[in-house]
Amino acid sequence: MLKTLDITSFALLHQLSLELEPGLNLITGETGAGKSILVDALGFVLGGKAGADVVSAGAEACRVVALFEVARGQQARLQALLEERGLPACLDGELALKRELSLSGRSRCWVNSEPAPLTALAAVGDLLVDFQGQHEHQSLLKPQEQGLLLDLYSQAEGECQAVAGAWQAWQGALERLRALDMDATERERRQELLRFQVEELSSAGVKAGERESLLRERALLQSALRRGQAASSAMAALDGGDEGAGGAVPGLATALKSLKELAALDPAAEPLAARLESLSIEADDLARSLARAASAIEDDPGRLEAVEARLALLEALLHKHKRDEAGLLAFLDEAQAQLNDLVDVEASRQALGREIAAAEQAWGRAALALSAKRRAGAAALAKKVMERLRRLGMEKAAFSVALPAQAPGPRGGEAAELMLAANPGEGAKPLSKVASGGELSRLMLAIKAALSDLDPADTLVFDEVDAGISGKVAEEVGKELARLASRRQALCVTHLPQIACLPATHLQVSKQVKAGRTSTRVERLDEGGRVEALAALLGGAQATESARAHARQLMAAALATAGAA
Repeated sequence: MLKTLDITSFALLHQLSLELEPGLNLITGETGAGKSILVDALGFVLGGKAGADVVSAGAEACRVVALFEVARGQQARLQALLEERGLPACLDGELALKRELSLSGRSRCWVNSEPAPLTALAAVGDLLVDFQGQHEHQSLLKPQEQGLLLDLYSQAEGECQAVAGAWQAWQGALERLRALDMDATERERRQELLRFQVEELSSAGVKAGERESLLRERALLQSALRRGQAASSAMAALDGGDEGAGGAVPGLATALKSLKELAALDPAAEPLAARLESLSIEADDLARSLARAASAIEDDPGRLEAVEARLALLEALLHKHKRDEAGLLAFLDEAQAQLNDLVDVEASRQALGREIAAAEQAWGRAALALSAKRRAGAAALAKKVMERLRRLGMEKAAFSVALPAQAPGPRGGEAAELMLAANPGEGAKPLSKVASGGELSRLMLAIKAALSDLDPADTLVFDEVDAGISGKVAEEVGKELARLASRRQALCVTHLPQIACLPATHLQVSKQVKAGRTSTRVERLDEGGRVEALAALLGGAQATESARAHARQLMAAALATAGAA
């Protein structure tokens, strides 16, 4: 979850340090006060697009820092992502992201204090935070996004990987067959290149993970002299060196002898003697261990030279082919296969024909398995979403997931399309053709609720989720938000009292002008402040006593409902 958000010179937010809490965090304020700027700032630090116009007037740059507490269930996946991108691991389950943008348009990013590309922030952000707002709803209208959503709900990751792998094998065999269709001169030239590549990589004998192993060994060899000196110095301090005097061990032995004489005369000193004897034994054992460690450290210039040469060769190959060690090995296998194809073209054509037929059949089997998983998932998802739509005031709507056939590809043989019939008697149509802004907001909330147990993001951000609704529907939207927030952190920008009354951390956004300069202010409200803010939403800027009483009633009812749930 998002723990803190520190913002400097971002639009009208000149200086803000904000602490967020688990559960529901509400953001309210008058129209134009800058409520969505908070959401924009969070999106900015998570890799969102931004121009120099977001830098506050008079500032040279803006900066946003976000600190996350990573849920235990997310830690392994996040760690894998960080390792893949060469970024430092989380410390004590916390992740810090930072981004700066100057007036010149230069953007700089950090992950756990380590410089990182903007794409890394975006990848981490996709894992940690799920944004739902007017812009984000538009992604729900894209067929590709709808397909990914269905596969997530259907838990079809394994089937998707099988289809993609079979497709790659099928297309690879077809490409090798096409490569045989060349004239004799071109074929000879191609064979010569492949022979060189195979010989070069085979003779190099590259192993997966070899570079990292060599780098570690080089570091040890380079520090051998310093490590040996340090171990010898520590050992001398303990045992006194060749003379055996002046060190800690001889000193402890002398002190122990004297203390034993004291204990013989005064029994009260016996515990002291016992403690010193234990300390003396430990120090002597430590000195012996250091001696063994020092003798094991070997300064080997010859081995260092060999490691340096091997690293140079390996890094030259990695740079030349623009692949890691595993990629080089795969490239070697591919080059060898292509070379074999070109040696006997006719035999290769026949073999590739059989390989293509087998790969096509394998793809077909994998695609059928994926289709079955999708059909079951589509029916279950439609049922769950319909249950929630009825609670959200769309009881007459009909939601379904269509699976229209498409040309074979790496994602199977069908697409996924979310369909909605908003009113009785209307045929189901794609969302982009039937859903209004309010309907789309509620539909997205219903889908998020249905996916709540599968969505990896631990923080949900809702901006304008209450657009175009009021009354009883607003109450139900609020209840659905509260249900989601009971399982994960949720940030919600709202202007409706039916949502603002929910038990939550309440942040009030307002504008202020000082010395002719406008800025946005964010205040964390106590119970009294919440009553005033809610009364303003109910009765206008000038809250009345009746509005305050109504606000207290709404808050009490929402609290009772939450307690009962």
